[in-house]
Amino acid sequence: MNILVAIDFSDGFETILSEAKKWSHFTHAKLWLIHVSEPQTNVVGFCPDVGFMGEGMAVDVFSANSQAQQNTRDTAARQLREKRHQLQELAKKLQSNDETVIPLLLEGPVSKTILKEASKHEVSMIIVGSHGHNAVHQLLMGSVSEAILRKSPVPVLVVPTHHEEKR
Repeated sequence: MNILVAIDFSDGFETILSEAKKWSHFTHAKLWLIHVSEPQTNVVGFCPDVGFMGEGMAVDVFSANSQAQQNTRDTAARQLREKRHQLQELAKKLQSNDETVIPLLLEGPVSKTILKEASKHEVSMIIVGSHGHNAVHQLLMGSVSEAILRKSPVPVLVVPTHHEEKR
């Protein structure tokens, strides 16, 4: 049995890992820890002669500020290395003698990439977190958990990671 566990490193991801560990131990499943990073296709920069620019601006205008472009790429690469390291450390912590944990760091549209990897690795379940955002946030930003729930061909365990204030 294979279980895919989506990790976004936001507050409460430890709760998702705890649930994944329980399911893995109970079912003797291999865990696939996945973190998906959205690709940064629209680099927005500031050029003193032009002002703010982004998608739709001439590429040669931005090349005047190639150091800023390189800094942006360097920052993105550093962040991906940090996430890879975090994911590998989590996998080591969860791994036990009879359980296998495999970390995956991918770039792409989050929900589509998670579903693609679930199919690729023939998982029996997907575990995701729910942050408990309000309806306006859901309307504007969407929800990865919701998209996975709607399109997944396998069961999805949604783990609440938000902590409502006690009255």
